[in-house]
Amino acid sequence: MATIENNAARYYDDNGYYLLHQPVFSDAKFKGLSDLFEDLLASTTVRPDKLDTPHFEEPRLLDYLLDDEIVDLVEPFIGPEITCNAVSHVR
Repeated sequence: MATIENNAARYYDDNGYYLLHQPVFSDAKFKGLSDLFEDLLASTTVRPDKLDTPHFEEPRLLDYLLDDEIVDLVEPFIGPEITCNAVSHVR
């Protein structure tokens, strides 16, 4: 499992980004995610750059978005109260 360095949050605050130079998912899990996107792209009539909320149409994507491996990597940057929310679509 990927880990965040102790100074990562500070680096992010200072520079506005942080690059993780290690895989987040195992090869098998990443292959599952890749295959899922390939299936989505093959079955959609929408341009890929317009798929801003694919998890609305494909709930299996939430399994990846909310996976502990992802949440544990995000938490040092934004804190423990993490949600998946399409705020841009709430008007």
